[in-house]
Amino acid sequence: MSTIDDIDRRILDRIQQDFPIVSRPFAELGRHIGISEIETITRLQRLQEKGIIRQIGGVFELRQTGHVSTLCAATVDADHLDDVVKVVNAYSEVTHNYLREHTFNLWFTVIAPSRQRLEKIIEHIRNTEGVKQLLDLPAERVYKIRVNFAATIEETE
Repeated sequence: MSTIDDIDRRILDRIQQDFPIVSRPFAELGRHIGISEIETITRLQRLQEKGIIRQIGGVFELRQTGHVSTLCAATVDADHLDDVVKVVNAYSEVTHNYLREHTFNLWFTVIAPSRQRLEKIIEHIRNTEGVKQLLDLPAERVYKIRVNFAATIEETE
Protein backbone atom coordinates (compact mmCIF):
# COMPACT_ATOMS: atom_id res chain seq x y z
CA MET A 1 0.00 0.00 0.00
CA SER A 2 1.38 3.39 -1.03
CA THR A 3 1.93 6.00 1.66
CA ILE A 4 1.38 8.83 -0.81
CA ASP A 5 -1.35 9.53 -3.34
CA ASP A 6 -1.34 11.33 -6.69
CA ILE A 7 -1.82 14.76 -5.11
CA ASP A 8 1.15 14.14 -2.79
CA ARG A 9 3.22 13.13 -5.81
CA ARG A 10 2.26 16.27 -7.68
CA ILE A 11 3.20 18.38 -4.65
CA LEU A 12 6.57 16.61 -4.36
CA ASP A 13 7.31 17.13 -8.04
CA ARG A 14 6.36 20.80 -7.88
CA ILE A 15 8.34 21.74 -4.76
CA GLN A 16 11.51 20.27 -6.27
CA GLN A 17 11.22 22.21 -9.51
CA ASP A 18 9.34 25.43 -8.98
CA PHE A 19 8.65 26.36 -5.37
CA PRO A 20 6.80 29.69 -5.45
CA ILE A 21 8.67 32.62 -3.93
CA VAL A 22 5.65 34.70 -2.98
CA SER A 23 4.09 35.95 0.26
CA ARG A 24 1.83 32.86 0.52
CA PRO A 25 3.77 30.07 -1.19
CA PHE A 26 1.55 27.23 0.06
CA ALA A 27 -1.57 28.94 -1.27
CA GLU A 28 0.13 29.36 -4.65
CA LEU A 29 1.39 25.77 -4.61
CA GLY A 30 -2.10 24.54 -3.74
CA ARG A 31 -3.66 26.69 -6.47
CA HIS A 32 -1.37 25.09 -9.03
CA ILE A 33 -2.15 21.58 -7.77
CA GLY A 34 -5.89 22.28 -7.33
CA ILE A 35 -6.16 22.14 -3.54
CA SER A 36 -6.47 24.69 -0.74
CA GLU A 37 -3.62 26.30 1.15
CA ILE A 38 -4.64 24.44 4.34
CA GLU A 39 -4.69 21.08 2.55
CA THR A 40 -1.29 21.82 1.02
CA ILE A 41 0.22 22.60 4.43
CA THR A 42 -1.47 19.56 6.02
CA ARG A 43 -0.15 17.25 3.31
CA LEU A 44 3.38 18.66 3.58
CA GLN A 45 3.32 18.23 7.36
CA ARG A 46 2.18 14.61 6.96
CA LEU A 47 4.90 13.95 4.37
CA GLN A 48 7.48 15.38 6.77
CA GLU A 49 6.16 13.32 9.70
CA LYS A 50 6.41 10.18 7.54
CA GLY A 51 10.04 11.05 6.70
CA ILE A 52 9.32 11.53 3.00
CA ILE A 53 10.27 15.22 3.20
CA ARG A 54 13.26 16.08 5.35
CA GLN A 55 13.15 19.82 4.78
CA ILE A 56 12.15 22.50 2.33
CA GLY A 57 14.83 25.08 1.70
CA GLY A 58 16.61 27.12 -0.86
CA VAL A 59 19.81 26.32 -2.68
CA PHE A 60 22.09 29.32 -2.98
CA GLU A 61 24.99 30.05 -5.29
CA LEU A 62 27.69 30.39 -2.61
CA ARG A 63 30.18 32.34 -4.68
CA GLN A 64 27.51 34.93 -5.42
CA THR A 65 27.08 35.51 -1.67
CA GLY A 66 30.84 35.69 -1.01
CA HIS A 67 30.91 32.43 0.95
CA VAL A 68 33.46 29.64 0.57
CA SER A 69 33.06 25.91 1.06
CA THR A 70 35.10 22.75 1.26
CA LEU A 71 34.78 19.03 1.71
CA CYS A 72 36.80 17.55 4.56
CA ALA A 73 37.88 13.95 5.04
CA ALA A 74 39.19 12.90 8.44
CA THR A 75 40.73 9.81 9.94
CA VAL A 76 39.38 9.53 13.48
CA ASP A 77 40.19 6.93 16.14
CA ALA A 78 37.12 4.78 16.75
CA ASP A 79 37.23 5.38 20.49
CA HIS A 80 37.09 9.19 19.96
CA LEU A 81 34.60 9.20 17.09
CA ASP A 82 31.54 10.28 19.10
CA ASP A 83 33.42 13.17 20.69
CA VAL A 84 34.84 14.34 17.35
CA VAL A 85 31.39 14.15 15.73
CA LYS A 86 30.03 16.36 18.54
CA VAL A 87 32.74 18.95 17.83
CA VAL A 88 32.03 18.86 14.08
CA ASN A 89 28.26 19.08 14.59
CA ALA A 90 28.63 22.03 16.97
CA TYR A 91 29.49 24.25 13.99
CA SER A 92 26.46 25.68 12.21
CA GLU A 93 28.75 26.05 9.18
CA VAL A 94 28.90 22.24 8.81
CA THR A 95 26.16 21.30 6.38
CA HIS A 96 26.71 17.56 5.93
CA ASN A 97 28.48 14.97 8.04
CA TYR A 98 28.92 11.31 7.06
CA LEU A 99 30.56 8.26 8.60
CA ARG A 100 32.29 5.92 6.15
CA GLU A 101 33.92 2.52 6.39
CA HIS A 102 37.29 3.71 5.17
CA THR A 103 40.61 5.00 6.47
CA PHE A 104 39.03 8.45 6.17
CA ASN A 105 36.00 7.55 8.23
CA LEU A 106 34.45 10.98 8.81
CA TRP A 107 33.50 13.26 5.92
CA PHE A 108 31.83 16.66 6.22
CA THR A 109 31.28 19.87 4.31
CA VAL A 110 31.83 23.36 5.67
CA ILE A 111 30.39 26.61 4.31
CA ALA A 112 31.72 29.84 5.80
CA PRO A 113 31.55 33.56 5.04
CA SER A 114 35.33 33.73 4.52
CA ARG A 115 38.32 31.48 3.92
CA GLN A 116 39.73 32.69 7.25
CA ARG A 117 36.64 31.47 9.17
CA LEU A 118 36.65 28.19 7.24
CA GLU A 119 40.33 27.59 8.10
CA LYS A 120 39.69 28.38 11.78
CA ILE A 121 36.93 25.73 11.91
CA ILE A 122 39.08 23.15 10.13
CA GLU A 123 42.04 23.84 12.38
CA HIS A 124 39.94 23.42 15.52
CA ILE A 125 38.56 20.11 14.30
CA ARG A 126 42.02 18.98 13.12
CA ASN A 127 43.37 19.60 16.63
CA THR A 128 40.56 17.72 18.37
CA GLU A 129 41.71 14.65 20.29
CA GLY A 130 41.31 11.51 18.19
CA VAL A 131 41.73 13.18 14.79
CA LYS A 132 44.76 11.56 13.17
CA GLN A 133 44.51 13.30 9.80
CA LEU A 134 42.17 15.83 8.19
CA LEU A 135 42.16 16.72 4.51
CA ASP A 136 40.75 20.02 3.24
CA LEU A 137 39.41 19.27 -0.25
CA PRO A 138 38.06 22.47 -1.81
CA ALA A 139 36.45 22.16 -5.22
CA GLU A 140 38.80 22.94 -8.09
CA ARG A 141 35.94 23.02 -10.58
CA VAL A 142 32.24 23.34 -9.89
CA TYR A 143 29.79 21.17 -11.77
CA LYS A 144 26.17 21.96 -11.12
CA ILE A 145 23.71 19.19 -11.62
CA ARG A 146 20.02 19.36 -11.10
CA VAL A 147 18.60 16.38 -9.33
CA ASN A 148 14.86 15.93 -9.06
CA PHE A 149 13.27 12.71 -7.91
CA ALA A 150 10.14 12.14 -9.98
CA ALA A 151 7.20 11.24 -7.78
CA THR A 152 4.76 10.96 -10.66
CA ILE A 153 5.11 8.65 -13.61
CA GLU A 154 4.47 10.18 -16.98
CA GLU A 155 2.84 7.77 -19.36
CA THR A 156 4.08 7.55 -22.95
CA GLU A 157 2.03 6.41 -25.87
